[in-house]
Formats: sequence, structure tokens, C-alpha cells
Amino acid sequence: MARWRNLLARWTVLAIFLVLSTAGLAQDKPLKGVALVVGQSRYASLAPLPNPANDARQIAAMLEKLGFEVETLMDADARGLSGALGGFEERARGADVALVYYSGHGVEAGGENFLVPVDALPSEPKGFASATKLLERLQKSVPVTIVLLDACRNNPFPAGTTLLDDNGRPQPIAATGLGASRGVTPFASDPGKPDSVGAIVGFAAEPGKVALDGEPGGTSPYATALLKHLSAQGLHFADIMTLVAEEVYLDSDGRQVPWTNASLRRQLYFGGSAEPAADERTPIRTERRGLLLTIASLSSVDRAQVAAVAREKSVPMGLLFAALRAAGDHAPKAPDEFDRLLRAQGEFAQERLAASGAKLSDPDLARLAALADEAVREGALDAATEFHRQARARMDALSDGLAAVETGAAELRKERASVYAASAATWLLKFEHAKAADDFARAFAEVERVDDGLAVRYKLAQAKALADQGYYGADNAALDAGIEAFRDAADLAPLRRNPVDWLKAQAGLGNALATRGDREADSERLTEAVETLRDAITAAPADTPVDLQVDLKSELAYALLLSGMRQPGIDQLDQASMVLGETTAQVPLDRQPALWGRLMHRMGAIQYEIGRRLADPTTLEAALGAVDAALQVRTRDTVPLDWMTSENNRAIILSELAARGAGNERIHEAIEAYQAVLEVGTRERGPLLWAETVANLGTAQALLAERTGEEGRISTRPLPPFGSPRKR
Repeated sequence: MARWRNLLARWTVLAIFLVLSTAGLAQDKPLKGVALVVGQSRYASLAPLPNPANDARQIAAMLEKLGFEVETLMDADARGLSGALGGFEERARGADVALVYYSGHGVEAGGENFLVPVDALPSEPKGFASATKLLERLQKSVPVTIVLLDACRNNPFPAGTTLLDDNGRPQPIAATGLGASRGVTPFASDPGKPDSVGAIVGFAAEPGKVALDGEPGGTSPYATALLKHLSAQGLHFADIMTLVAEEVYLDSDGRQVPWTNASLRRQLYFGGSAEPAADERTPIRTERRGLLLTIASLSSVDRAQVAAVAREKSVPMGLLFAALRAAGDHAPKAPDEFDRLLRAQGEFAQERLAASGAKLSDPDLARLAALADEAVREGALDAATEFHRQARARMDALSDGLAAVETGAAELRKERASVYAASAATWLLKFEHAKAADDFARAFAEVERVDDGLAVRYKLAQAKALADQGYYGADNAALDAGIEAFRDAADLAPLRRNPVDWLKAQAGLGNALATRGDREADSERLTEAVETLRDAITAAPADTPVDLQVDLKSELAYALLLSGMRQPGIDQLDQASMVLGETTAQVPLDRQPALWGRLMHRMGAIQYEIGRRLADPTTLEAALGAVDAALQVRTRDTVPLDWMTSENNRAIILSELAARGAGNERIHEAIEAYQAVLEVGTRERGPLLWAETVANLGTAQALLAERTGEEGRISTRPLPPFGSPRKR
């Protein structure tokens, strides 16, 4: 998991306007930059766009602060747009850098991208300005040309509309977005021109995809990201465009991904005064940018899995990426365990966001809490923990006075507890479960005598943090401490007085006992886990929330499976199957597809184990049906790691069916499934699963060769058994 490391090194702050890193242009001196900023909002006959005017005004102001000579053009008709572009080409001669920013309607036709004037008619598209030719002309006279096109909105023209090219031939206007400007080949800089550095064109969305306009009255996602990062000092321009792309990707919930086509012969840096001076928020900005560069280095598999879980948990993708980045090399590599961690971090993100906005009477505490909340939203977890440290120090300074306060002491203690709890929730996102448990314990101590409800909440949180430390850290002492903390929480929340929290304590206790028993092959612990969960389900009132009922039954099924795996016969496995069937019936596929898919995946693992023990093809076919059902929602494109685990289980079940007499068709299906798993499940991604899959693939191929008599592939030794399906 080293890919989650911080990729952003210490920055050097440049005190000049624009700098090129190598020979060809003078260094360390102010360079001449000219810019044309165009905002097209008020279309007369096409769909108006609320935000380009705002985009243009704010981008122009930022470029002026960066030292550019800026011309701003608003709501230009065909004549005004053409004249402004021609005038800008003249003004750019002799400049070191020419930058064009355009926000408005844009279309692609015949391999060229066009800017649409505000007087364009749907029935007679003409007077469009070619952004492609503008770039080509600027390249001939300016060392560095940058064109940023925030013009990938929906095509405003009727289907089938065409533009005439230079040869008078009609070219169809693309249905959505802009194109990659004469293909995806990078723009060429002129090697024969010593001072030619190259060109960059930035698109607000991938070629052929639609960009978002943003909330009315604001700025587009692309403009917002440019405003946030274009002035970053000490980063070369390629990295800045990466920051912009990833910012838009996160803020649009993955719906929009900017794209850059560039050919730079040297590194280009922006400097100047647009970046705010160092202040309390500087660590947040710096860490956010490091996170964005880290995200850019990740595989599409990891990105898709994180995006899916973030949507399921309704948390910002950036915060979930930050939580995984903090886990670093401590995060498990096996896909099923990695997915478990991902979902746990998603729940921690929910808890931390819920802790935001606490009302604090002390101004310094309120300021530090607000900064910590902002840092968390930005995924700047190191900065957040530092603000929490300062808040704890401030509370220590206030402690002497608290004991002397009579009126309002309870409220002050609740405030202090909320500060500790927010700090603990941030520690969880940083994969620091032991530190989180300590802070939850402090929060509990603050409210133990003044608020029973909060006391139970913090004790439960402490218990879960200890249990997670035990699970992820292989720390049995922490796991044992978590078990005792869950028992304490249950004592604090008696069933008759507080049934929901009592049941939550029992669910956590059962899970911790099952983990401990599975780790130590301790049948007594496993039996205690089963009895704890079964008793809780029996005692649960009729009005227990459905989600809590599902949690209890799901944990019971898992404990029964773990216990049944260590016992002869199938009694407990049958019980696990029955309980899980009841649980799945309570989960609506249309509203909770991810949870439904996980339950069906686990059902397949249980049915497989029963079918394998009984040598029963019918039960094995039922297991296959459960996994196939899970794969309806655990698809390769949306949740690749979940898909890989379920597809691997499917291959194992198919192999088992083939080994027990099914036709060669099942072997072919199994081989195809194993090969598909290996396309996603690389050795680096999960070495254990990869090794198991390779071994199982070889066994399946040997079985096929043995049946078909294919020379050179027939096994001369007894075939090894196929692996066990992943249970989670």
C-alpha cells in the first residue's frame, strides 16, 4: 500500500511572476504573460448558462494577481468574438506566455473544437471561432501557449446539425463535449525554434464527455478548481493541472474528469501573489494538494472501489481517499480485507462529519474546532490532528477553572467531551485506533456523571476502537480490552431502559468474541459469540430498527459459520444459512444493493461449505446461484475488488462442481473466471489471493486436460483440493 504515501515534497516559494525551469528563456525575472478571458452566459437563442460570467470574472482577477495582462470579454457575438481573438493574437506577439480561458458553449466538429458566440442560431450554426486554429496560431509566435476550455456542456444544437469546414464540407457536431483537438496526439512544440517551450490545452471534461455548469450563481467545478490551485507556488504546471483534474473529480463525485493535452519541452512554474500568504490554513491547502497528487497515482481499480464505497456511505470521496492514504502500509492487501477496511473507514468518516460544527463557548476552542472540521472536509488529516492537539492543550489550560465552576459545569463538560470525540474520530480516519480509544475514554470520563446517553455513546465508540485495534493490529490485548468495554457499555445501557444501545453493545461484543475465537481457534469464545448474538436477537423489542436487526443477524450468521467450520457435521452451517436467509429478506435490493450483494456473497460461501461437505451438487448449484446474484450488483466496473472476490468464489464453486462430475462446460467457465480474476487481482494487489487463484487455475486446467486427454497438460499426481471461498 505504499502508493498511499505523500507524493508532494516541500515547495519552494517563488517571488516572481512566471518562471521556466531550463534554458531558452531568462530565469528568475518577471516574464510577460498576456491572457484573454471569455465568459459566455447570455445566449440569445441557445440554452443560457448561469455561471460562465462568474467564472470569467474570478479567473480574470486571479490571473491579474499572478502578473498577467488580462483582457476580459463577456457575452460576445460572432463579430466580437472573432475580433477579440484576432486582437489577442496580435497582442500576444512578443509575450513569453499567452493564456486563453473560455467558459461557455463549445462544440466539436471534424476534429476541431469551436467556441460558440451568444448570437448563434440553432437552425444556422455559423460564426463559430476555432479554438484549435487559435492554439496553432499562438504557438507560432509565443513560447508558451495555454488554452483552458470550460466549454464541454451539452451540445445545444439539434441532433444532426453540421458545420462547414474550410473546404465547404459539412461536418457533424458531436453530441456531447469537446474532442481531443485533432486526436489525442500531444501538441508538438517547434524543435527548430530555440525559445519554443510548447503548448497546453486543458479541457473541463474528458473528450466526448459533458462538463457540469455548477450551482446557479456560483462557478463551474472546473473554474472552482482552477481558482483553488492555479496559483500554487513551486509546482510545475503539469502538476497544477493534475491538481485541477483531481479536484474536479472529487467535487463532482466522479461524474467529471478534466483532461489535459500538453507538449512542454521544459517545466513551467507559476508564482506571484495570488496564493494567500502563509496562515493557519496553509497546512490544509498543502496537504490537500498532496492528497490530490496521490489520488492521481492510483489504479482505476482502487479509484472505482473507493468511489463506490463513498457513494454507499454518503461521504466525500476525498475524505475516504485520505483515510486510506493515512493507513498506508498498514492497510491489508487481500481484496476482501481491504474492502472491509474501506467500509469501516467510510463509517468513521460518517461519524467524524457528524461531529462537525460543535458549539463551543471558548473562542479559541471554537476557532480550532472549525479549522479541524475544515481540514477533515479537505482530507487534510495531519492538519486536523494538529488542530485537535492544540484544542486539547487549550482545554488543559482551562481545566483548573472548570472545577471551580458551579453553574453550567455539565454543559462545559459536554463541550470538552465533544472536542475529545472529534479528535478521536479523526484518529480513526488516520488508522490510529489506539489513540482514538484513548480520546473516546477521555470523552467518556467528562460526561460519565452528567449525561448517561453521551456516556454510553462514547463507551461504545471506545470499545469499537479497541476491537479494531485488535483486529487490524493483531493486538489480542486490545481485542480483550474491547470485549470488556462492550460489556461495560451494555451495563451502562440496560435493555429495558436503553434497548438500542444495549443491542449495539451486544452486536459489537459478539463480533469481537468471534474474531478472538477465530484467531485462537477457541471454540468456547466462538460458542459465547453465538450465544451472545442469539440472546440479543431473542431479546430485541419488536420496534428495533431494521438496520440493527440486520447487523445482529448478519453477525450471528458469521459467528455460526466460523464455529461450524471447526466442527464436524453441518448443523451450525445450516443455522448460519437460515439466519442469513432471514437477514437478506429484510434488505431491499433496490435501496441497499451493496449490503444485499455482500449478504448474498456470504450466503454463497456458506452454501459452498455445506455442499462440499455433503458432496451435494444441488447445494453447490445453490451456492453458485447466490454468488451469481451477488455479482448482479458487485460488478467489475463499479466495485472491482468486491467483484474480484465474488468472481473468485464463483470459479471455486464451478471447479468443485466439475470435480464432482459436472460436464466440461463448468471447467471452461471456471478457467475463464479465474483468468478474469487475475486481470484485476495482480500479485501486488493481493499476493495470497493471487497465489490461490493461480494454483486453482492450474488445478482446473489439469482437470480439463485429464478429461480431454490433451497431451502435456495431464496431471500425474492427485489433484489438490480447490481453495475455500472468501467469506466476507
